[in-house]
Amino acid sequence: MGKYNDGTLIMQNNYTILSNEEMTYTDGGLSFQPKWWGYYLYLTNNETKLVCTGWKGIAKLPIPSYAKAALKGLSYLFKKKNKGRGIKIRMTGLYTNAVITGCWSR
Repeated sequence: MGKYNDGTLIMQNNYTILSNEEMTYTDGGLSFQPKWWGYYLYLTNNETKLVCTGWKGIAKLPIPSYAKAALKGLSYLFKKKNKGRGIKIRMTGLYTNAVITGCWSR
C-alpha cells in the first residue's frame, strides 16, 4: 500500500473493503483512549466475557467483602451492557484513582 503525490491511495490487487462493524472485530484487544478528563477503555466481546467469568476466581482471594461486592457489580454491569460487540467504559479522574462514570455497548 502506498500513495501517489496527489494523495491517491494505492491498494494491493487482493484487498478487501471492510465496514466499520467488521473492523470492530478485527481490531481486537483492550484499547485505551486518554482524554483531558480521564480516559476511555474499550474491551472486546471475549475480554468482557473473561471479566464476567473471572471475578468468581478473584472473589475466592482474601480480599475485603466490599471489594468482592464491587467486582460482582462490575461483572453484572459488563454482562448487561455487552451485546456481543464488547463495551466502552468511561473512567473519570487520574489513572490511579479513576472512577467508572459510564459504560456502553460498542
